[in-house]
Amino acid sequence: MRKLAASVVVITACSERQKNGLTATAMCSLSTDPQSILICVNKDASATEIILQSRCFAVNVLAEHQQEIASLFSTPKLAPEQRFSGACWRELKSGAPVLTDALASLDCEVATHFLYGTHYVFVGRVLAMQSREGFGLLYWNGQYRTLKESA
Repeated sequence: MRKLAASVVVITACSERQKNGLTATAMCSLSTDPQSILICVNKDASATEIILQSRCFAVNVLAEHQQEIASLFSTPKLAPEQRFSGACWRELKSGAPVLTDALASLDCEVATHFLYGTHYVFVGRVLAMQSREGFGLLYWNGQYRTLKESA
């Protein structure tokens, strides 16, 4: 799987008591009608219980200059306050934190989910989205990478 290049996303969630998030590459488009996406989250990830409780999450597709944010959200045992510091966040519809300068953000409610092995598979129905121009941050062969526009 190290040879499969993937977009780097930060999945965030918020319940009445807490918010948290994680860096992931296991995300894909699922359907255009209804607009939906699929994410896979380790059952032991700090944000998993919040997604299960709130039944909402946001997927923030990182731009090429946001490697530091990816690193913050992939650091084990880091407090949520530290993960969310140093960037500007807002809410769309679900209440899940959305990174204001992400390449794209998809605010979702959980349509269905199931546990498979070590991961929960969540299908999210897209409630709102935002996007901007730019190049995405990729992960390939154990390292962050960027796209280079061809001449």
